[in-house]
Amino acid sequence: MAQSPSLRWLFTRLPVDPDAPTRPGAPPLPLAVSALLVAAGGVVGSLGRAWIAVALPHRPAGWPWSTVIVNVVGSGLLAFFLVILVERFPAARAPRPLIGIGVLGGFTTFSTFAVDVVQLAHHGRAGVAGLYVLVTLAGTGAAAVVGLFAARASERLWDRPRWSRRVNHALTSDSEATES
Repeated sequence: MAQSPSLRWLFTRLPVDPDAPTRPGAPPLPLAVSALLVAAGGVVGSLGRAWIAVALPHRPAGWPWSTVIVNVVGSGLLAFFLVILVERFPAARAPRPLIGIGVLGGFTTFSTFAVDVVQLAHHGRAGVAGLYVLVTLAGTGAAAVVGLFAARASERLWDRPRWSRRVNHALTSDSEATES
């Protein structure tokens, strides 16, 4: 099965382990600094998740919209920010634990998702619990792909040399067309 060039471009440029010691740039952050960044980001992310849970409450047997929303949005944001941080700021060590693990790790929630599934099944709504699992998995996967595409599009927009080459080419093409 042949892979399309756009999908290959989307996924093959992702690093396997961007924190590996062989990665060029600054040395890894000390563990204490990383832990503080994760904790600070976790507070912010958890407060955001709690705000959404209060704004969109649900009964134990009801559809857990707040959990679906935070997990889908968090998945898309994580894909977007990790691509931007790794490719645009490869030497910056602090934003990854702060944003990726702290803020978005605190914002998204697998534990609440699991509790919601159990509560739905416990209240005799096993079909709804199964649908909830499928919707969450499909939504988070789709959001991650959208986040990757958005990050790639942002990278192309931020690539000034590329734009200046296109403008120069267009200006050169226009002047050649008028001379002929």
